[in-house]
Amino acid sequence: MSSRSARALGFTLLLLLTGLSPLVMTASADPSIHLSVDSSHVILEPGQSTNVTLTINNNGSSIESYNLSIDDSGLAAYWEIIAVDETVDNVFPTWSKNTTIIVRLGEGATTVDSGSFDMTITEPDQNINSSITVYLSVAPYYQPSLSSVGSSLSTTVAGGNLSLSFTAENLGSLADTFLLDVEVEPDLSGWWANHSNTTTPTNQTNSTGNSTNGTNSSSNSSLSVLMYGNSYTSANSLEMLVEDIVDSVGINGTVDANTGGGMTIADHRQKIGTLGDQWNTSLRGSDWDYVVLQDQSQIPSLPTNDTNWQASKNGAVDASTEIEAEGAETVLFMTWGRRSGETSPQWHQYNINQNFTVMQERLTEGYTRYAENISTAGNTVWIAPVGLAFKTIHDAVEANGTNATQSGNLFYDLYTGDGSHPSLKGSYLAACVMYSTMSGEVCVGSNDSVSIPSSVKLELQQAADDTVFNQTAGMSYYPWEVSGASAFGMGGSIPNGWYLQWVDDEVSNLAAGSSQTVTLNISVPTNAIPDYYGFRLTIGSTNGNVTTSTVMVVQVEAENELSMSFTSHGDLFLPGQTTLTEVNVTNIGNGVLDLYWVAGLYAGSLCQVALPSPQNLGVQPGDVVAVPIAITVFQSATSADGCSVMLGVDTPLSEVIPGSLLALFIDFDELVNFSLTGPSTSVDLVPEQGVDYEVRINNTGSEEVTFYLDPVQHPNLTTSLVSSSGVTVAPGEVGVWTVNTNGPSGIYGIHQQEFTVTYGGMNASLSVDVNAVAVDDITVVGPIDGRIIITPGQTSVLPIEVINSGTSELELTASILGLPSSVNG
Repeated sequence: MSSRSARALGFTLLLLLTGLSPLVMTASADPSIHLSVDSSHVILEPGQSTNVTLTINNNGSSIESYNLSIDDSGLAAYWEIIAVDETVDNVFPTWSKNTTIIVRLGEGATTVDSGSFDMTITEPDQNINSSITVYLSVAPYYQPSLSSVGSSLSTTVAGGNLSLSFTAENLGSLADTFLLDVEVEPDLSGWWANHSNTTTPTNQTNSTGNSTNGTNSSSNSSLSVLMYGNSYTSANSLEMLVEDIVDSVGINGTVDANTGGGMTIADHRQKIGTLGDQWNTSLRGSDWDYVVLQDQSQIPSLPTNDTNWQASKNGAVDASTEIEAEGAETVLFMTWGRRSGETSPQWHQYNINQNFTVMQERLTEGYTRYAENISTAGNTVWIAPVGLAFKTIHDAVEANGTNATQSGNLFYDLYTGDGSHPSLKGSYLAACVMYSTMSGEVCVGSNDSVSIPSSVKLELQQAADDTVFNQTAGMSYYPWEVSGASAFGMGGSIPNGWYLQWVDDEVSNLAAGSSQTVTLNISVPTNAIPDYYGFRLTIGSTNGNVTTSTVMVVQVEAENELSMSFTSHGDLFLPGQTTLTEVNVTNIGNGVLDLYWVAGLYAGSLCQVALPSPQNLGVQPGDVVAVPIAITVFQSATSADGCSVMLGVDTPLSEVIPGSLLALFIDFDELVNFSLTGPSTSVDLVPEQGVDYEVRINNTGSEEVTFYLDPVQHPNLTTSLVSSSGVTVAPGEVGVWTVNTNGPSGIYGIHQQEFTVTYGGMNASLSVDVNAVAVDDITVVGPIDGRIIITPGQTSVLPIEVINSGTSELELTASILGLPSSVNG
């Protein structure tokens, strides 16, 4: 006989013996009054009540009225005996009347509180009476209870540890031994197996029932599955691959799919609820064992407060209700992260999925949260961890020292060229996980017809089996692993990296009505996302096969911290000007932050500060945001000045965020600005005499500067400084140079004399018009020796050359002077 049968028989015998223990019903009777009850032995559980009918027979010769009294002085306080009637009137001779007595048993009673009470009927005229005794027993029953000591909400931080106390109480009527667990039902049958004298030694390994011995057979003769998905499901006709594997092992499989590109679970839910739609008719038109839901490939990885995530979560819950109503169970198709994560800006605008590993973790968390909400709604849900099978292959490739994102390895080959959609190998891996999830059988040894090289197919089958039967065993993902409804409590399965362990998971021989404090140790992983995590803590009675639970919530509080730095060192802060600069802010904490900025100045600052964009909302951990700051430097400032700026966060959180205040000293730069001016009109130059004039410089910069004037060399002019070459000019003032320009004789007209000044990277130039004025001059050339020889009586012609050696046009009049009187000319 098994231990379980022996335990059931023992309970039955205990109850039977309790019922038979009062073998004799005691009564004291006057012959004229005969009493009887419909139940002389009442057996109740605490909290129950019943009625006892007392029958009074009048054996006398006259009509009588009787008084009823009850003696319950020997009963425990848990019992309450109430007579509906205190008197029973007008009972005819040889007739009888009934009256009712209410019997109640309060909470907390145990078997030791059994007893009896007496009912006495008295005929007051003759003062005769009869009595009858009713025996009361507390039924043996088992009721474990588990409650938190203090609040059921505990707070900690990522990487923190908790040691929480709970009260295990025996509310049953017999001593009992309790088993404690987290998120799953305590293994009561296993406990009895280890405590039975007829069991085998306890050093045998536990069997998960997954047929890992390679028999690859199933007790189910058929399996019908309906899939709702998008291009991840329709690629390579995933439903046909699953059906091929199912059929190959002798199961009559029917696998259909409704798919649409980019569809979300919310989209599927809407179509399921639309009368006449294929999504609606296919669900309701056949008897399905399982209905698979697949979400858009990124949404489950988004923050849980994202509207798209919330829509999918709500859609999953609503769809599971429709599925449950059709007699099927929901399976969530956990998809895979993209081969290299999300390496470019995405439609969802979050920078969260930097690589495959991070994205897969977030997808796993997202689908687990979907399952939690479905289970909380009272619906059955399972998970097909296809993405975790991708991770199994990814991690194996990386462990061999190979970059999994580079071509030439099995993980890379699970994807098509876009690094997102599955290749045939990726779809086959998904099909193996689907098959094992729903059947509880290994995929290795499948004789399916999928055209993949046998060695590669074996690798994929082994990866799927390792994921399902080793890595995720005990996580309540699978229908063959948990008896009854799915075991996702408020917190679903225990998240990866969490450690929850009872210090002692057995409370032995706890007396009825007594309690014992038990301790649960919790370790939170360092990468836990700030959130509320719910866990179902279970307690089971080993004697009564009764399990109950309570919910504990752990709040992982955000550890908010910022790092702020000013890196725009190349920006110029010039007097009289406004500069738009920026401060880089990095969220180095683990919480999502809404940052509202405030800026201010310290006393004596020669600037003003403004924030063009005063807030950054939804800053994810690891994100870097640039906060623009407009700084206006006063006109009166110089490069020797600066200003102290404060940038801080005015956060709505009730805490001061470390690193949320930055004090920044801004050094002002020199404003260099100047211009040259010369004479307002042209300068008249008499060649070979020269002319003096002034060149002025206007300093509109921020500093006192010594400027140097450089005349540009001219082919016909010679210019030099009469005054010093350097002139020192204060801001807003004008400096003056005196220069002299000369030119050789023979030049005439307008000439441009150029000047330049260079300072601080700035050049200014000036062109002065110099007018070389006209000069009158002639040259007369006659005989070489200056003599004229004339023979008397003859005429002599003498050539005289007149040259205009000046720079102006001349009108000349010739005249001869000084000839002898005898010579005419």
